[in-house]
Amino acid sequence: MKSKLPVEVIEEYKNWEPPVRLKRVVERILKVLPPDKLVGIGTVVLTNASGLNRVRRREKSRSRKRSLSLEAIGGFYHHAHKGKPAWIELFIDNTFVNQPPCAWRLPFWRNWVIGCMLCHEIGHHIHFTMKPEFRECEDVADDWGLKLVRYQYGQLHYLASTNTSIIHPFMKLMRKLDARKRQKQMGQTPLE
Repeated sequence: MKSKLPVEVIEEYKNWEPPVRLKRVVERILKVLPPDKLVGIGTVVLTNASGLNRVRRREKSRSRKRSLSLEAIGGFYHHAHKGKPAWIELFIDNTFVNQPPCAWRLPFWRNWVIGCMLCHEIGHHIHFTMKPEFRECEDVADDWGLKLVRYQYGQLHYLASTNTSIIHPFMKLMRKLDARKRQKQMGQTPLE
């Protein structure tokens, strides 16, 4: 018998589709995270920033004393409001913008990229509802996000997490090769 996931995951893209379906990926990540950290989160919405309407594109988010538009960020935490639970919005197109194409297909890489963004937003939830601190909100969310992503990554990819001396150089090499490929496509010479 399957245990019911306390957080609903919704994919809602507009005029864009990711190369792979990510709903199950996010559900797997949420299943391995400690359930007490997810209390109060009702939904995780996977969407694309390029599909935001004009009003949403103009919305701003404060981050480390800077104001950023929603179309420039990877995720957004929405507080509980008027009896509705808190929810998280992940902009998948922005999350993968600096990743090579293989990041979509390799599970250990895809889970790391999505997990980092999701766990950071869950970190905001923990900061606001469970463990308030008097520090910069983004720093607190980064700290919680790092703890949670390491935990989930160790649960989902035990071998990859124990063999970081092999995995991280591979990821670095793939990023470098992808950057060179993009530079050649633009007609530029690669930087050495």
